[in-house]
Amino acid sequence: LQMQSNIDHIKLQLIHQIMNIQNIYFLEKLAKMLPTEMEEDDKLRKLSMPMPKKLDIEAIKKAQGFTFFDKTKMNELRAKVNLVEPIEPLIEML
Repeated sequence: LQMQSNIDHIKLQLIHQIMNIQNIYFLEKLAKMLPTEMEEDDKLRKLSMPMPKKLDIEAIKKAQGFTFFDKTKMNELRAKVNLVEPIEPLIEML
């Protein structure tokens, strides 16, 4: 409860300080800076979360959307493309 009271007090102080600012350039700079700082704070908060005791590789793969290379699908795509030109002219086009 005490910590929330301190947070609220700091927020009110900031609001009063911002309300007294008359410099438009400073306000614009502050408006641009605030979302970036909040995003960095979120990243740091996520990094500071405790590590799980057991590392679950499958959960990590799922969270990151990892998919294995599908050799069959690649062969199907290669067959569909059916390149008849030598590769050198294609490389020169790049």
